[in-house]
Amino acid sequence: MKLPGRGVIRVANQLKYFFASQLNDTMAKLNTTARDNQVRDKQPPKDVKPPQQPPAKKRRTSTDAVTSREYEDNEDDEDDEEFDAEEAGDSSSSSSDSDSSDSDSSSSSSSSDSSSDSDSDSDSDSDSTSHSTKNTTKPEDIPPASVVLYTEANPPDGQLHWYWTQRHKIFSRYSEGVWMTPDSWFEATPEVIASKITTHCLPTSLPTGHPGLVVLDAFSGIGGNSISFASSPLVRQVISIEPNPDAVRCLQHNATIYGVSSKITAINSDFFSRSGPVEDTLSLTNIDIIFLSPPWGGPEYRSAKVFNIETMEPYGAREIMERAFGLSQEVALYMPRTSDLKQLADYNEFGEKLEVVHYCMGRKSKALTAYYGKLRDRVKTRREAGWRDNVVVDY
Repeated sequence: MKLPGRGVIRVANQLKYFFASQLNDTMAKLNTTARDNQVRDKQPPKDVKPPQQPPAKKRRTSTDAVTSREYEDNEDDEDDEEFDAEEAGDSSSSSSDSDSSDSDSSSSSSSSDSSSDSDSDSDSDSDSTSHSTKNTTKPEDIPPASVVLYTEANPPDGQLHWYWTQRHKIFSRYSEGVWMTPDSWFEATPEVIASKITTHCLPTSLPTGHPGLVVLDAFSGIGGNSISFASSPLVRQVISIEPNPDAVRCLQHNATIYGVSSKITAINSDFFSRSGPVEDTLSLTNIDIIFLSPPWGGPEYRSAKVFNIETMEPYGAREIMERAFGLSQEVALYMPRTSDLKQLADYNEFGEKLEVVHYCMGRKSKALTAYYGKLRDRVKTRREAGWRDNVVVDY
C-alpha cells in the first residue's frame, strides 16, 4: 500500500484546523444568542407596565410622643414666680380667721399639709403634639385655633416659656394631650392645689341615700378645678361656666383625658347671664357648693403689695360674691396670695369669722382661698385637727 506524501498530510492538517476554528466560532455565537434570549425573556414587554402595589394605609394618630425633661427654676426673685422648681408635692396650707364684725383680720396657727405631686417632674415625661390624617380625624380631635401644642422641639418663647416648663404641675397628665389656651397658662390652678381645695370643700362622707353633691365652678377656664371636683366620688355633677368657647372645648377635651367628662356640664356663657342655658340650668338645680376663681388680670397682680380685689375686671369681688350668695351659702373664693383680708371679711354675710387658707408649693404661698358658710366649718375642723387626712368632717 502506497502511503500519502507529505504535501497531502499538510493539506489535511490545515483543513482540520480550519474546520475546528469554524466550529468553535459557531458554538460561541450560539451560546451568546442563547444568553441574550434568556435575558430578553425575563424582561417585561416595553408596552406593558409592571403591576403597582397599593399604597400602605396610614394609621391616624392623635398624639406623637416626644421625650421631655424637666427644667430647673432659675428665678431668684423674692416675690417668686407662679411656681417653684422645688417638688410641687411640698404643698402646705396655712389658715387665718377673719372677723367680719369689725373687718379685722388676724392670723391663727399655721400648719403644714403635704401631698404628693405624683411623678409630674420625672425626666421620662413626654410632651404631646397633634397630627391629623386627611379624612380620618374627627373635628373634636382638632384643638381650637388659639391652642398651640408645645413640645420640646417646639417650645414657647418669652415669659410663656417659663410657665411651660411647669406644665406637669398644672396638669400631671399634660403629656397625654392636654389642651391649654394662651391665658390658661397664667390662670389655671396647679393640680396639687386644686386637689387640696376639693378636699377642703367636701365632707368625708355623705348620708345614706344622698345622690351626691352638685358643685358650680363659675369661672371654669380649661377645667383644672372642675376636673378635680368631678374626680371625687362624693360629687354627682359639676356645672362649669366659661365665656370663652375655646376654653370650653379645652375643658371638655381635658375632662375626657381624666375620665370625668360624664360628670361635667360645660356651659359656654357668663356667670352673670340671666337668661339662656345658665339661668335654665341654675334655676333647676340645687347647688351645694360654689367655687369662684375669677380672672385676676394676668401676672401683673404680683406688683401690688396688697391686692385690691375690687379692681379685677370685668367684675369686682363684691359683685361676684353677691351673685354667688344668691345661689348658695357654701362659697369658696380663690384669690391671689396678696389679697386684702379685710375686703374678704367684708363679704361675709353670716356675721362670723371666715376661714382663709394659703396654699403653698415649695414652702411659698401661691394663692389663698376664703371659705364661707359650711365650707368654713369644714376647713376649720381640718385645721384644728392638724390637717390630718383621717379627720372626720361632717356633711
